[in-house]
Amino acid sequence: MGLNWLLVIVWTFFCPGAGQAVAGRRIAAFAWAVAGLVAVLALPLTLWAWHVVLAIRLGAVADAVVRVRRARVNQIKWSLPAGVATGALVIGIVYLRLFVHMFKIPASSMYPTVEIGDHILAERLTLQWRPLERGEIIVFQQPCQPDRDYIKRVIAVANDTIEIRCNVVYVNGAAIPNELVEGDTCEYRDRDDMRDEWFPRTCSRYRETLDGRSYEVFHDPDRPRRDEELRRTGRLAQGDSRDFPEPGAPLRSCATVPPMEGEAAPAQQPGRQVETKNAAGPCEPQLHFVVPPDSLFVLGDNRNNSNDSRYWGVVPVSYVRGRVVGRWYPFSRIGGI
Repeated sequence: MGLNWLLVIVWTFFCPGAGQAVAGRRIAAFAWAVAGLVAVLALPLTLWAWHVVLAIRLGAVADAVVRVRRARVNQIKWSLPAGVATGALVIGIVYLRLFVHMFKIPASSMYPTVEIGDHILAERLTLQWRPLERGEIIVFQQPCQPDRDYIKRVIAVANDTIEIRCNVVYVNGAAIPNELVEGDTCEYRDRDDMRDEWFPRTCSRYRETLDGRSYEVFHDPDRPRRDEELRRTGRLAQGDSRDFPEPGAPLRSCATVPPMEGEAAPAQQPGRQVETKNAAGPCEPQLHFVVPPDSLFVLGDNRNNSNDSRYWGVVPVSYVRGRVVGRWYPFSRIGGI
């Protein structure tokens, strides 16, 4: 049959090296197939590998067209190099299916880091040899509703202590360094899914640094005023409604929150609370939570508008679907997170 150029182009784009195999260029076919596979395997390591993958595929197509024309091939033939190229595609697809996941962000709980409508890439391959660390962003099954995926930032890992007083987060007894970035002018757009409309929210913007990782978080618009009052007077009349743990209240877990759809994670452990200072002021460390084994304590970066470990407990490590590599869409915001 006559050579179907569209078939050669499509086949080579998805299986780099296939067109070279049709032209009888075995070495080139193997080289393109290996390059395409290596680029796919590198996807969990860096989001920029997507650009390399695309460049290799387009380069393979261009090279194949030239080689096929020079060879004056008039029939598409199956060969070992073509089989290798196709096999590389199959391996890449299986690899991506097992270790790489894509998610679209539906809510504002991770503003300003991740916005509604962002498409992110999460990988789980490196979880096999490198444990999750404080400050990393993960996608996981919500313990109380395992059929739903959430995205949050890891703040504390197994055996760490965690406490939040007047918006300051303490990990293992030390406050996470934070500084004001934007006060009165801070604002973002949120979405009301029930009404299908966008509306503005005011906020305050801070920068935290946890274990060498710096990131920005949103708080309520009055936090700068409270911080100033605390610096000036050394005390506040009361703490914040989002303080954790709450003195006198039971531990939060899937067993204590209001019933949700789905079945709670049987792997979730309750952890324990330890009082460190009796009759402490509302903004003083006084009662911390000890993260149980094989568990993570997570928070949303939008601290004033996030449903996280403060309210339903820890995330079992087995429920983690992957660590977030970066944002691949929209293209104006593509890059690492």
